[in-house]
Amino acid sequence: MRHQMIHVREHIEVYDQHGEFLFSADTEEEALADLALMMQEGYFSAVSVA
Repeated sequence: MRHQMIHVREHIEVYDQHGEFLFSADTEEEALADLALMMQEGYFSAVSVA
């Protein structure tokens, strides 16, 4: 599953491959960690950052 991270002012917004908003994070590192956790918990099957 592909994801897109967009820098918006002082935070990062993460969207799925369909352009649906997933969550926001303070940093790119936090967003990657949250994506990894979501994958680990079975929210989706793979992480791929665009």
